[in-house]
Amino acid sequence: MVTAYNYYSFLQSILVVDWDVHHGQGTQYAFYEDARHCPIFRSTHMSMRMLALWSCVFVLRVLYFSIHRYDECEFWPNLREANYDFIGAGSGRGYNINVPLNEVRFSTILSIYYKLDHPYIRVLVTIIKR
Repeated sequence: MVTAYNYYSFLQSILVVDWDVHHGQGTQYAFYEDARHCPIFRSTHMSMRMLALWSCVFVLRVLYFSIHRYDECEFWPNLREANYDFIGAGSGRGYNINVPLNEVRFSTILSIYYKLDHPYIRVLVTIIKR
C-alpha cells in the first residue's frame, strides 16, 4: 500500500474510460455521488476498472466515461441509468459521462472521442493520435 501511495500520490485526477458493449454500472455507482469516494468494488467486471478503483484511493477526482450499447434500454443490463442524462449527483455531478449507442462500431467510438470537448477527453485524444 505504501508503494502504491508513493507511485500514485502525484495524481490529481484520473479518467476511467470504459468502451465495450456493456455499461459498467458498478464503476458508475462507485463514483456517482462523490467523484472522490471509492467504496468496495461490487461489479463482476474486474479488468481495468479494478486498477482504476484501486488507484482512486490516492487521487482527488475520478471522471467515469462510458461508451456502450444501449438500444433504448433494451440491451443488458437494461438500466435507465446507463443513458446520457445520468451525469452524477452531489459532488460527483459532471463526473459521469455516458454515451449510449444503438449500434457499436469502432469508427463511431473514435468519432465520439474526437468531437467531445472535455479537458480529460482532449488528453485521451492526444494519446490516441500518437
